[in-house]
Amino acid sequence: MVPGHVTESSLQMAYSEADRFGWSEADLEAYEYRGMRIQDERGALDHAREQGREVGRQEGELAKAIETARKMRAKGYSVADIAELTGLAVAEIEEL
Repeated sequence: MVPGHVTESSLQMAYSEADRFGWSEADLEAYEYRGMRIQDERGALDHAREQGREVGRQEGELAKAIETARKMRAKGYSVADIAELTGLAVAEIEEL
C-alpha cells in the first residue's frame, strides 16, 4: 500500500513493488538504498563525462593556439604580437 503522503513517482513505484512482492520494511529500505546508490553512480559518471569534455575543449583550444602561433612565426610576426593574439606565454612561443 502506497502511503498518501508519498507523491514522487519513483517512491510510489517502490512501494508498489514492495506490495507486489510482499517485501518487509527492511527489504524496501534496501531497495531504496540501492536506487539511491545507482543515482549517485549515474551522477558521478555524468560529472566525470562533463569534466572530460571540458579538458578536451581546453586541450583543443591550446592546440589551435599553438598551431596559429607557428603559422604566425613563419610569417614573421613578433613574439609579442603572437602572445597578445593567441594568449600563449612568450616562453611558449619562443620554444616553437
